[in-house]
Order: sequence, then structure tokens, then C-alpha cells
Amino acid sequence: MRSRLLVLLAGVAMLIGRPAAAQNNRFVLVVNAGNPTASLPTKDVSRIFRKDVTRWPDGSAIQPVELPAEAPARAEFTQRVHGKPVQAMVAFWQQQIFSGRAVPPLERKSDADVVEYVRSHPGAIGYVTAGTTLPSEVKAIAVQ
Repeated sequence: MRSRLLVLLAGVAMLIGRPAAAQNNRFVLVVNAGNPTASLPTKDVSRIFRKDVTRWPDGSAIQPVELPAEAPARAEFTQRVHGKPVQAMVAFWQQQIFSGRAVPPLERKSDADVVEYVRSHPGAIGYVTAGTTLPSEVKAIAVQ
């Protein structure tokens, strides 16, 4: 009984000490290393990728970038951040385009392409498959 309790407590302690990005095994949210942001609440990430929020606190433009609709990391990101499947967000953007309100975030073909975009655009924010190698010009941030 005591050993089970110790194992349970050790597991809880491990989960509490992990950043949100590490808890998710499918995607990691990334920004340019020059961005001072270390974490964002999930609702703010959703608002950024829906383009409801278009500026960082310093006034610079936010440039969200996504993986293709068929990417497993996009499915996980979309479900966790927006609370919807990818197809629901595709429909949302079709409606936005049709009504002339907005265009969706840029889409890049691969994790490497997203990393390169974020590396070369200081205001960029994207997500990549967990475990993707990040150069020093790109950093992972936590989703709270």
C-alpha cells in the first residue's frame, strides 16, 4: 500500500513540475528567440491563431503559421487550443474568407518550414511536432 502511494505521489510531482508544452506529446508552440514571451494561456493562443489578436504587447505584428491540415500535430493543436477538430477550423476560415473578414494563418508544409519561418520573422508564432530540433533563434513556449 505504501509503495503504491509513493509511486502515485511521484507521478503527480512529475506532472506538476512539467511545463505545459512538455505535457503534450504531439506539438510544441514556438516563437522567435527574440520574443520575450515565455508562456501564453490557451485562450490567448486560440485568439492569436483565429487572428482576433494581431499585435504582441510591444505593438509588433503577430504572424501565426500552421502545419498542413493532415499533420497529426495540427490535429492535436486544434483540438487542444480551439476545442474543435481541424475541419471545424477549416470551415471557420472558409466563412471568414467568403465574408471578406480575414484570411487564415500562413500554412507551411513541414516542421522544418515552420521553424524556418519563425526563425526569420521576429513576430511569428507557430507549432511543430514535439521533439523537433529547434535552432537557437527559435524557442518553445508553454501553453497554460
